[in-house]
Amino acid sequence: MIVCYTEYDEPHTLLVLVEEELVVIDLQNDNWHTNRIPYLCSLHSSAITCAQHVTNVPEALWNKIVDVGETQFTNTSNRVGSL
Repeated sequence: MIVCYTEYDEPHTLLVLVEEELVVIDLQNDNWHTNRIPYLCSLHSSAITCAQHVTNVPEALWNKIVDVGETQFTNTSNRVGSL
């Protein structure tokens, strides 16, 4: 049986399991940017000690919060797709 591994010769993503989270690195980006993660940080190392649910947040305030949150992703990969 002959197995052809050519589809594995050009890796595009590197998965690294670090202490308490998974880091996904885009190898096709010249700077090897990491992929955006769906959470701010590992919950195990978070300083969050409580949470509060707030309703009726004005849309203008919500948009400002979202804009500030987006700034943390300036050096992340913009590659779209599944691993």
